[in-house]
Amino acid sequence: MNPGDSLQLLERSNDLMTWQGLTVIEEMPSSAPIDLSTDRQAFYRLFEQAEAITADVISVTATSSSISVGTRSPETGCEPYADWWEILDEEGNLLYRRILAHSHVNEQPFVRSGSFALAADQTVWIRAHMNSHGYGGQAYRGSITEGFQATELTPLFALQVAG
Repeated sequence: MNPGDSLQLLERSNDLMTWQGLTVIEEMPSSAPIDLSTDRQAFYRLFEQAEAITADVISVTATSSSISVGTRSPETGCEPYADWWEILDEEGNLLYRRILAHSHVNEQPFVRSGSFALAADQTVWIRAHMNSHGYGGQAYRGSITEGFQATELTPLFALQVAG
C-alpha cells in the first residue's frame, strides 16, 4: 500500500463510518476497508464542513419578479459569514446570485431580497454560501405555484458555480 492509499480507507465502527477522524453517517457496504473515489472523499470533507459551519436558508417568498430569502448563519464577524444566496435550476445551472457584502452578526436570522424573473411553474433550488466554508446547510426547493419547502441538498450539487 502506498502512503496516499490510507487516505482512501474507511473503517466500520458501531454503524458509523469514520474517515480521517471524521464521523459520517451514511449507509455503506459492510465490508471494510472500503476504497473511495476522489469525488466521494471530497463529499465527506464537504459534509464535515457543512456540519461544522453552514448558512441555512430558512424562508423563501417569491413573486414573478422578486424573491426574498431568509438566511441564518453562525456569524461572529468578518470570518466566517454568509456571503451569498443563489437560485439554481434543477440541473444545477446558476440563475441568480444575491451577494451579501458584509456579515450580519447582530441581525440573525436576516432576510434579503433580489429582483429576479421566475416563471410561476419553474422549479428551482435556493441555497446559501459561507465565505469560508462553502455550501451546506438547509436549502429550499420549489416554485411559485407549488410553494417552497426546506430540504437537504448535497454540498457537491452544482459546486462548479461557486467560482
